[in-house]
Amino acid sequence: MELKKVLYKLFFFILVLITFSHVSVALSNKKQEKNNYVYQKKYSNIEFIQKKEKKFIFLKKNECFLFSKYNVFFKKTDLIISNSNFTGIFQKNKFKMFYVVKPKDTLYSIGKKSGHSYYELSRLNVIKKPYKIFVGQKIWVGDFFVDNYVDNCSVVELNKNNVTPCKFIFNNTLNLKNFLNNVKNTYDKKSIKICFSCNYNCNISNFPLKNNFFSNNWFWPVKSKHIQYVYDIKSRNQHIEIPGFKGQSVFAAADGEVVYITDLFEKYGRLIIIRHNENYLSIYAFNDVILVKPRDKVHAQQKISTMGFSDKNIVRLYFEIRYKGESVNPLKILPKIDKKILDFNF
Repeated sequence: MELKKVLYKLFFFILVLITFSHVSVALSNKKQEKNNYVYQKKYSNIEFIQKKEKKFIFLKKNECFLFSKYNVFFKKTDLIISNSNFTGIFQKNKFKMFYVVKPKDTLYSIGKKSGHSYYELSRLNVIKKPYKIFVGQKIWVGDFFVDNYVDNCSVVELNKNNVTPCKFIFNNTLNLKNFLNNVKNTYDKKSIKICFSCNYNCNISNFPLKNNFFSNNWFWPVKSKHIQYVYDIKSRNQHIEIPGFKGQSVFAAADGEVVYITDLFEKYGRLIIIRHNENYLSIYAFNDVILVKPRDKVHAQQKISTMGFSDKNIVRLYFEIRYKGESVNPLKILPKIDKKILDFNF
């Protein structure tokens, strides 16, 4: 009888032990699944994404970033860039780009900003129905490759008035380490940015530089206090018009080469175009007497013409600056002047 009681107690103890063990394992697995779910939500399955590649092109003309994390190790570099919309993680010759989710964002709205469909984003990031996302989550939108043959990316150093193509920095390990050490030792971290270009069919926005970025290299083409800024909403063309008197001197805004002189466009009168480097052109219209010819090398503040009448029979200079073929605001490149003397016309 006593033996039976002992056996019953032993059996009951073993049963309780087994049940407790199963419950513990189940709870542990549930907790692990929850942790994995939280990790996946927070990091958008980054470990899985790191092994995948997909070319990404920004929709804006120039999307600029600050260097938010930069560490230089013996054999590798740790680099993260970020702005209000995206975060980029550098890997070899590319940046893995992630969109940072904001309040009221959906996969559909993120897709419109990144050029993807919501289905493609869900597939890329392994986000299943009902496609729930949360603020701060990083959604992978693709990889931006630093191209050796196309200047699709530039590093802008505002404190040095310097723009360097990314290929000279990021595709060379030694140059990258030296550059990141320079960033680390720079007092004003916001003075160094990295800007990515989009494809030819993208929306146009100005090259993001401070008003006085090129003030050491560019000069006003006409000495005047009356300047009218004109922006055409339909064509997105930006230029300035400067009134004056017939015969008033017109000067080259920067060093360059005269590439075009014509009077075939009635709307612009006698036209001069000067190329300043691979990226910049300056355009001077409504000239009277032209003092240069095509292929002439000109220097900043060299007299190139005199002012003539416009199509409205008013003496003025039409002046425009183009960056990579796109019209940009001259007031952001020419030396800064008192805004009180400017007229605006939209």
